[in-house]
Formats: sequence, C-alpha cells, structure tokens
Amino acid sequence: MRITKEFNLGHLKCTLFINNEKHSLKIEDEYGEVSYKLGQLGDASTEEIAEFMNLPKIRSSVIDSFRGMRTGRDQLLSLIITPEEEAFEEII
Repeated sequence: MRITKEFNLGHLKCTLFINNEKHSLKIEDEYGEVSYKLGQLGDASTEEIAEFMNLPKIRSSVIDSFRGMRTGRDQLLSLIITPEEEAFEEII
C-alpha cells in the first residue's frame, strides 16, 4: 500500500492510498476515522479526488458522518464512565 496524497479537509486529515491499482481514502479527526474503498478509478487523478472532496455536498456529508460517529462514541462513553460523586465534608 502506497500513500499517493495527503490533504486537509477543514479539521479532517485525508490520506489517499493505492494498492494493486485500487484506491482507498482514509479520513481522520481526533476521535475516529473512516475509510472509503474507491476501487479502480481509471483516469481520475489524486488531485481530482482531493478537489471532489472539497465540493460542499461531499464535504458536508463527510462532516455529518463524523458528527454521528462522535454522538455514538459519546453515548457509549456515558454508559461506561460514571461521574464520581462529589464528596463534601459535613460542617456542623
């Protein structure tokens, strides 16, 4: 697997890979990542893919996916981690 391009999409880090003529795209933020298997893209260049990722419709779709993943992560953590009760000394 070889990295063909790295670029940012707002706060997201994007990495394009190629392996046996098949492309994939990994998108990361500080809490998670998504990988898209793009397959064989013919004549599409890595520059074109980066440009397409910046199209408003695609960009907002990707960001919405990360928001949904963050919501799921936060809900899971709220069930796992219980807040410690504050203990106050009794004052008489």
